[in-house]
Amino acid sequence: MKIKRFFIPAFALALAFASGCKDVGQTQLHEMLADLDHQLDIRQSYDVPKVNRLMSLQQLASNKNLSLDQLYALNETLIEEYKAYNFDSTKNVIGRDIVIAERLGDRNKMDHSKIQLAFMYSTSAHYLEAQGMLETIDTSSISPDLKHEYFTTYHRLARELAEYSQDGEVKGRAIAERAYYRRRLYSILDPSSDEYVNLQIEEMRETGKTAAADSLNRALISRTDPNTHDYAIYVYNQSLIERELKDEDARLKWLILSAQADIKNSIKDYGSLTTVSSILFDRQDLDHAFKYIQISMDDALFYNSKLRPWQIAYMLPKIEKAYQDRQARQKQQITVFLIIISVLLLFALSMALVLVQRSRKLSKTQKELKDMNRRVVDNNTQLASMNAQLSEMNRQVTEADTIKEEYIALFLNLLSDNIEKMKAYRSYVRKKLTLGEIDKLKSDLSRANMMDDEISDFYHTFDTAFLSLYPNFVKEFNALLSDEGKIELKKGELLNTELRIFALIRLGITDSGKIATLLRYSVNTIYNYRAKVKNYALNSREDFEESVRRIEAFQN
Repeated sequence: MKIKRFFIPAFALALAFASGCKDVGQTQLHEMLADLDHQLDIRQSYDVPKVNRLMSLQQLASNKNLSLDQLYALNETLIEEYKAYNFDSTKNVIGRDIVIAERLGDRNKMDHSKIQLAFMYSTSAHYLEAQGMLETIDTSSISPDLKHEYFTTYHRLARELAEYSQDGEVKGRAIAERAYYRRRLYSILDPSSDEYVNLQIEEMRETGKTAAADSLNRALISRTDPNTHDYAIYVYNQSLIERELKDEDARLKWLILSAQADIKNSIKDYGSLTTVSSILFDRQDLDHAFKYIQISMDDALFYNSKLRPWQIAYMLPKIEKAYQDRQARQKQQITVFLIIISVLLLFALSMALVLVQRSRKLSKTQKELKDMNRRVVDNNTQLASMNAQLSEMNRQVTEADTIKEEYIALFLNLLSDNIEKMKAYRSYVRKKLTLGEIDKLKSDLSRANMMDDEISDFYHTFDTAFLSLYPNFVKEFNALLSDEGKIELKKGELLNTELRIFALIRLGITDSGKIATLLRYSVNTIYNYRAKVKNYALNSREDFEESVRRIEAFQN
């Protein structure tokens, strides 16, 4: 199948390998083993979704209202889920599909199911059964769309025989058949597909072109999603290439990546974890080797193929014996240590009797010193707390005095300014009345912008006085808001309505009615402004105004 999207592996190690980095160090190997241990510990969490999908599909398949064609299609989905998870269940579902195909009289479905069963037999060391099943298919009338499956299955059967057969004649014949069916697959596959590339890599390895195989396989890995079964296969193949390149560390690390991908996909028919166990056994890491071989055996028995348990059974006794021998040595060492410790303990007890009297005296003295130290620490803590409270009170008094002075000056300036304005206005009115320009005076008094100008002047005076006390108010106020709620002043503005409301709150005026009176708005308008701003509070909406009241004046 041609891959149209390219994936970047999720972990940096795979990227390092794909780019040609081999010497990643023993520290990284230990980290990878730790991660593998973790994945194995939580492997049940990967199996649960698989089991749930299988149960759902089985329940759907039990529906008596399904047509034979629908049941066959549903069984195909079941086969994909069971494949590489449980051999017997896969075989049983394929067997049911063969019966359905017979009842339908559908030759194409019959051939497809037989090829599926032959493939399962090939991968589980039922070689005679696989050969027999393939021989029942009439290749002269096989549909073109099944040729790919047919050639792939024969190629897999030949590959398995070539790898595991102990008979030299059978092995030689299998190698030739593997090459033959690979050529047949070349003729029908898209050269850009992953399957075609994988066959090329296999051929390169067989013909000794290891460096070329290495380069091509790394490219294949780099474009494959690391959470898929295909990824597990490709990185396992890379471990085979590293074995031929004599890089055992790189081989082990690729095998670990393959094992992790198998675990995440709930694959039970695998070889990577078994091989990891074998390598670690040779490296005397018996704890990991024993753990991994036991898990491999459990999964192999669950899958129930012939091949895997036989492979594991060959290794298990050696690993188990080495593990038991090490435990026996550890027990002997523990016995020796216990004897030494017992002797040392007796010596320590005798010394303890000598020191106990001195210890009691010393303990009494230390207790007295500890009590004295505790009292000193308590006194220092209380003193520090009092100093902090005093400093805060001094700061608040200083700030309050400064605010009082500023606003007394502001109040006096406003009174003086208002007196001057009233004086000028009285002169203006007297002049108009003297001149008899009553209509002009009425017109001036009815101008809508007179009061607006006064209010605007008041705002400007208030803004200037407030910002002289709290020059960082706007910046610190915005710091209390989320990005979408931050207030941006227009050109020429010192404060806007929202900022003036909270400036008054900072000065201690919290009643919406008083704020409305000072700023010439309705109470509802003030309430709505306060609620709107608090909706953008970074932290608690209820504590927002208290945070505003903590904004410090200029002297700090």
